Amino acid sequence: GNTTSKTPHLDTLSEEGILFTQMLVPEAMCTPSRAALLTARLPSRYGMNGVGRVRDLITPSQLGGLPWSERTLAEVLKKEGYYAAFIGKWHLGNGHYRQGDGLHLPTTQAGFHYFYGLPLFNHQNCVLGPATG
Repeated sequence: GNTTSKTPHLDTLSEEGILFTQMLVPEAMCTPSRAALLTARLPSRYGMNGVGRVRDLITPSQLGGLPWSERTLAEVLKKEGYYAAFIGKWHLGNGHYRQGDGLHLPTTQAGFHYFYGLPLFNHQNCVLGPATG
């Protein structure tokens, strides 16, 4: 526990929960790895992988995202009566029909009850190439 801030609820979760100390990811990029974690499936099975492909990294102007046919951990837990929240960077899609329509966000598509975070991170200015220093 934290010695500066009192966090009794988080301390209880930590004491009673499961500690995961290792994780392997199927891709070196955040988007396909996040998709795999939420669906428990390889991202290559639903088009969220591949170096050099647009689906590797979802940009703010791109339509689409995690396919609606994919069942997420939140959807499974919701059916069992759990309340699921997503806090952090989503980066699995934003708009479907038009930019920013929100149809690929955690609360509209992936079964989460609550979302607090960033839908995307703006990587538009990133350029692939050798490191400069």
